[in-house]
Amino acid sequence: MAPKHRLTRAYLLWLSIISLSSIVIMSILWIRYEFERSADESQRISTVYFESLENSISVETNRVVDYLKAQTASSQVKFYLNVKTRVQEIHKMLSGFEKERGEAAFKSQESETALLAMLRHLTYDGGRGSYFCSTLDGTILLDGYGAAANDEAGEKPVASRFEPEALAKALKSVAIIGEGFYRLPVVDETPDGRLVTREEVPITFLKRFAGLDWVIGATEVYSFFESDLGNELIAWIDNAPLPANESLLVLDFEGKVLSYRDPTLIGENVFVNDRGTGLMTVAAQSVRGAKQASKGFLRFTLRPQFESGEDLGVECVGYYRAVPGWNWVVVNFVSVSELDNVLKAQRQQLAANLKRTVAQVVATTAATLILILIISTVISRKAGASLSAFFSFFDKAATTAVEMDPDQQPFQEFSRLAEAANSMIRERREADRKLTESELRFRTFFSVSPEIITILDQKGVIVESNREFERFSGLSSQDAKGRELSKVIGADPDDWRRLMEALAARGRTAGHELAVEKGGEKAHLLVFSKIMPLGDDKLILWVGADVTLRRLAEIEKAQLQEKLSRSQTMESMGRMAASVAHELNNILSALIGYPELLLQDETISPAQRSQINEILDAGHRASAVVGDLLTLSSGVATAKTPVEIDALVEKIINGQAISKALAQTAEPVEISLDLKSKAVVKGSPTHIRKVVTNLVQNAIDILSSRGGRVEIQSRLKRLEENPGNVNNFSPGEYVEFRVSDDGPGIADSDLVHIFEPFFSKKPGSGHGLGLALVSLTVREHGGGVAVETSPSGTAFRVLLPASRAAAKPRAADQSELKGRGQKILVVDDVDIQRKLAQKMLRSLGYDPHAVSSGEEAVVFLRDHDVDLVILDMIMDPGINGRQTYEAILSFKPWQKAIIASGLAESDEVVKAQELGASQFVSKPYTLADIAGAVHRALHPDPADAQASRLAPPPEDLGAPLKPKPH
Repeated sequence: MAPKHRLTRAYLLWLSIISLSSIVIMSILWIRYEFERSADESQRISTVYFESLENSISVETNRVVDYLKAQTASSQVKFYLNVKTRVQEIHKMLSGFEKERGEAAFKSQESETALLAMLRHLTYDGGRGSYFCSTLDGTILLDGYGAAANDEAGEKPVASRFEPEALAKALKSVAIIGEGFYRLPVVDETPDGRLVTREEVPITFLKRFAGLDWVIGATEVYSFFESDLGNELIAWIDNAPLPANESLLVLDFEGKVLSYRDPTLIGENVFVNDRGTGLMTVAAQSVRGAKQASKGFLRFTLRPQFESGEDLGVECVGYYRAVPGWNWVVVNFVSVSELDNVLKAQRQQLAANLKRTVAQVVATTAATLILILIISTVISRKAGASLSAFFSFFDKAATTAVEMDPDQQPFQEFSRLAEAANSMIRERREADRKLTESELRFRTFFSVSPEIITILDQKGVIVESNREFERFSGLSSQDAKGRELSKVIGADPDDWRRLMEALAARGRTAGHELAVEKGGEKAHLLVFSKIMPLGDDKLILWVGADVTLRRLAEIEKAQLQEKLSRSQTMESMGRMAASVAHELNNILSALIGYPELLLQDETISPAQRSQINEILDAGHRASAVVGDLLTLSSGVATAKTPVEIDALVEKIINGQAISKALAQTAEPVEISLDLKSKAVVKGSPTHIRKVVTNLVQNAIDILSSRGGRVEIQSRLKRLEENPGNVNNFSPGEYVEFRVSDDGPGIADSDLVHIFEPFFSKKPGSGHGLGLALVSLTVREHGGGVAVETSPSGTAFRVLLPASRAAAKPRAADQSELKGRGQKILVVDDVDIQRKLAQKMLRSLGYDPHAVSSGEEAVVFLRDHDVDLVILDMIMDPGINGRQTYEAILSFKPWQKAIIASGLAESDEVVKAQELGASQFVSKPYTLADIAGAVHRALHPDPADAQASRLAPPPEDLGAPLKPKPH
């Protein structure tokens, strides 16, 4: 059979099957739609019906419950008014007797006895209520149940059966406010003598009767009253009118029927026996729902017994609601039998509609199928010829560039298809030409590209490579073919595995950095790769860029940035430390200065002197911490003097701090001294002491848990070349101070950080300032510090410039530093500093004055003469100490001055000293500091070039200075 006839028959067959299937499916969907529409209508009718029933029964139920709530609230008020009225009647009666008999006769024993006898026999509401009477102090005259407090024989009083504590509180309240309602528990005595408190507490109203200082009252149990009220409410429910088709059921929470249309069930507990009516289910659902949500709807089946004896279930819908305060639930329900008739009619209408629908579907399907067959036959015959022509065309087009004539096609669609086929043939010819050109361009790019390009199979074996790969790897493309790329370039196996896994997961990678070996050296490639399908196989295009130089530059940049960041951090911390330390110095001045002044008072007791010494010691310790902060932030904040290193070291080693450190070690630590420098350095004794102490204590800490030996040496050496660690080196003599230990050494990772502030390896104890202060102090003194470490020990080597100056002589005794009434002007912007300086100077025998700024000092000195000016260097706002001294010298060039500052000897301090300020005092200064500085300024050493700059005034230093012309 020819291909044309096979295609035509298949076309007719499949078109018929598709058409028939479509019609059948649409018919089924149509019928299904009718079913669903009828079901939805039935559901809607049922929903509307139930909603109308629920609305009706809920309205009736709410009406009944609301009436019960209103009656309950009203009856409770009546109950309380009834109790109160009883007491008010008795009170009114007693008031009448008092008025009738007179006060004296009314308060007689005979009258009180008669009144109590009258009260004893009074009851109300059939004995459910009774009266009470007592005195204000708690003596019971009549208890809460009508019995006399004394029996007939006059024996001792009988205690009330009210709980004593509650009754006492109530009587105390009545004595104050006059009357009120109270809940007084009742205590009964059992036959075996035990006292038992009743569960129900009666309601009692008490009122004070002032005529006899009595408290009279009436008491009644609410449950008696509540029982009558409940019977009245049930009676009302029994007679409440309801719609003809609704029924009302009232139950308590225990399942007992209180009201129902069947009188025989009233009083029955349907939880125990519902007599086959199905009320047990109703009761269980409504009671459970009332306890949880107080109201709701329910559906259930009742089984009433008909006269015929049939047991037929009746479907009902009900609404229940709890009655507050009664533990009742009211259920109103109605039968839903009318709904069955409505649904039955709906089903009949549905059956009729379905019959009509099926008939219409069958007729429509037959007519449509016949029409489709006729049309399909005609179309298939005309299309057959065109299809045969297309088959012939595509057979030839596979091997030649043949084209079709669109005008010979019988249908417009086939004509367009012919044009599209011709266009496809022309595009294929053009694509072949472009493919040839593209392959040529790719070969050229692949060969001359500056990047490393290889083509790999799925196992990473080289299939093709370019010239740059040959240059990088040292292999020709022919020699590299068939070898694994990862081994040729020396890639790290783990890194290569991660690269291949990422490529397999995503089909490409971009910017993956790969570490390789190039000529025995490490190199870095930035890799881009992609999986390329090629027929049934897959190849990998692998491109790598040599970024070794860029990587090294990035590492160097990161290191520089890290150093810059640490530098900026330390600069910020230094500024913060300087600010904090400057403020703390002002505070510490008082903590050091005032205790020193107090210790000069010979009248204080030894105990007080000891306590003041403790305060002074704490101030000095705080001052040392502030000094450390200042050293970190702005350098050594004290004047430099000649210091003999060997004597200072011996004093430190024999001092309390090192002795204490040695005593706290777990294993013995030995210290050996070899001090042979016999030299002097110019510096701050305090800070050099800290350098020595920190290095020795660190060595002791290292050996604390294992024991060992610490060696301390000093030598005088002459250096012609900088050993690499000396700040501002110049050839000359240097004192080498060396502290070594035989401990475990310092790790390489820690060695680069040991001189950084706050770096510490001491768990829980070190603050990381010790070695930072050592490094900074040594550099501030023009020296250097180096460390040598190994597993067998560590040695710190400190170099300090030697000085030819003589060591500082013994400080003068304070009695030699007393003044003779010389006038001294204190210039300081901090009030506490001015006051303290004045007190110190006054205790030293001087005549002090004080101003708060440089501007005030200039104004003061234009009108007054002083022997000495003590200038604070930093004063904010306003001019500083140097500017103030410069202004003073403009009109009093002979004026002596000293500088006081909490910071280091800055450029401003140096300039002030060049102007003639003879002394520099660090804050917080002690009494000895200020005494020595003032004495040296007023009595300068003639050999002191700084002091001799100014010619001393001709007048005696003890007399006031006379003004001199400008």
